[in-house]
Amino acid sequence: MDADPIIGTNVAGFAIESVLGHGAMGVVYVARQDSPARRVALKLITPAFAGDEVFRRRFLREATAAAAIEHPHILPVYAAGETNGTLFMAMRLVDGQDLGEILRGSAQLSLERVVQIIRQIGEALDAAHARGLVHRDVKPGNVLVTHQPDAEDGDFCYLTDFGVSTWTASSAAAITLTGQMVGTASYVAPEQIEGGSVDGRADLYSLGCVLYECLTGRTPFGGRPAAAALYAHLHEEPPPPRSIRPGLPAGVDDVTTRALKKAPDERYASCRELTHELREALAGTTRPQAKVPFAKAPATTSTHRPGRRSARVMMGVVATVILVAVAGAVFLGTRVRGPGQGASSSVAIPALIRDGVQAAASQTAPSSTDAAGNPVTYVPANLIDGNVQTAWRTPGNGHGQWVTLIFDNPIDVVRIGLIPGYAKTDPQTGANRFLQDRIIKTVAYQIPGLPDTTQTFEPLPVPQFVELRATTSRITVRILATTAAGGLDYTAISEIYVYGFPQ
Repeated sequence: MDADPIIGTNVAGFAIESVLGHGAMGVVYVARQDSPARRVALKLITPAFAGDEVFRRRFLREATAAAAIEHPHILPVYAAGETNGTLFMAMRLVDGQDLGEILRGSAQLSLERVVQIIRQIGEALDAAHARGLVHRDVKPGNVLVTHQPDAEDGDFCYLTDFGVSTWTASSAAAITLTGQMVGTASYVAPEQIEGGSVDGRADLYSLGCVLYECLTGRTPFGGRPAAAALYAHLHEEPPPPRSIRPGLPAGVDDVTTRALKKAPDERYASCRELTHELREALAGTTRPQAKVPFAKAPATTSTHRPGRRSARVMMGVVATVILVAVAGAVFLGTRVRGPGQGASSSVAIPALIRDGVQAAASQTAPSSTDAAGNPVTYVPANLIDGNVQTAWRTPGNGHGQWVTLIFDNPIDVVRIGLIPGYAKTDPQTGANRFLQDRIIKTVAYQIPGLPDTTQTFEPLPVPQFVELRATTSRITVRILATTAAGGLDYTAISEIYVYGFPQ
């Protein structure tokens, strides 16, 4: 028997019958509406969040966003509002499964079925993007699939849950959930991880992740803890789909590679273009496609204008160039290098400095073991080992504690960043060390002879950067502020990243 006290009650004229599912912010119920007489999916905000104004605004925004676009593949919203302090949204009740359930229960999707699913999701996204709306959480769990045997396509898909969506128009108010990155780790675009402004190309990246999973049965960076998956979206390339499903046509790898480019400009211009090239790849007739502008106003004439590019904001630092966090290859614009390179300018690609660097610290926590009995050390060298599951760790709040990077040769530093905590999940218990330890709020980067550069962090277990231009052979990172302990009174840094040019 369902113990939910809402069952059997009436909310805003909807009689609650049963629980349908749980989402990021609320519970979805099956309910009956008297006028017009129909059964609906009724979403109510989770009671624990009822007093949180940010969550309430996000809940209402989901309804506004979805209702603003009429499209056959966007789940219709019938009504939304607030009654007696309870926020609600009534949607079409779909008799089917979400795509995640289908993928978990299917050994392998047919290629034609994959194309039809991706086409329908893509059409919904293109419609949203044409209205200036970005979904920001495209994933199989937000795609409802119902079967229509009389239709041309057996599957009919609905894109749902615009609860984390955002308007790209300048007049729209931006809402940020404190301490929560918008998006889902297995499907999130690099620019979302960086915390900057996003446009529809972030959705296209996520759709590429969904395509990858439909083709292979696994996400591009599956089987990893959330922090490691986020790191991989920024720094790694997934295995080609044909290495997992050898029978795929050769062109499929090219389609997923382009959809999952780290740099938004290098992805497809639209979901329609992705679908078109996917069809051609599966037919063995892939050919280069001319890129078209990413965003257009509704077509009223034969003239198209490219959409305005959003400025990339990197954790509050206004950038004058596009920053794409790709390990060892961050595009920073055109720059003339020093003597010996002539008068011509060239694209300067700063390197992630890993060789010829040592790390020292003011204090280090003693070694320990994890729940599986594996030895764990917290030495300063962990800061530069490229493994986000290791860390330098110090007891207490860390205030005033420091780590110093010493380079064998001077470095022309371009930017620096770190992961402000211990981005590890215990392999035995699943405990999240990032949430258990203190999280670093502010540090000062200290270079001899120069003023300190401070950086403030979001409470996220991902690399966060700041510009730092100097030539030096020594950088000290001094901790200035941390959060309260989440259960373990330690302060840690998983990785420090220095990008620049060795002298």
